[in-house]
Amino acid sequence: YDDHVTSFRNGTRTPLEASPPSLCDALQAAAPGRRSFEINRKRLAGALSVTDEEVLMAMKIAFETLALVLEPSGAVALAALLSEREGKLSAGIFGEEENGKSLPVAIIASGGNVTMDKFAAVMGCKQQQP
Repeated sequence: YDDHVTSFRNGTRTPLEASPPSLCDALQAAAPGRRSFEINRKRLAGALSVTDEEVLMAMKIAFETLALVLEPSGAVALAALLSEREGKLSAGIFGEEENGKSLPVAIIASGGNVTMDKFAAVMGCKQQQP
């Protein structure tokens, strides 16, 4: 769902024409909220979108390196940061420089609203029956 990306590009709230299924069910909005878009438009440099595959990879990395269980929607910011490291996203959102030095980037990774079956599938495991 790239409702914010599309809306930033158009300069106005723009509803999506299609609503494809996504792992990130908490983020499946057809258009940005009126108030949130007005706030974001004034305060943000832009918006990013990631694929379900990038979200799955972020969930795996969070679990394997940080021992965090993230729900898909809660892993989106981490997926965007990891994708930027691979140079897939547009410049100007991450990696801004001040006096020749990169500025710090903070993300919020949240969740736990994921079933054991879904999480086990993401990790490439079969769930053991009790």
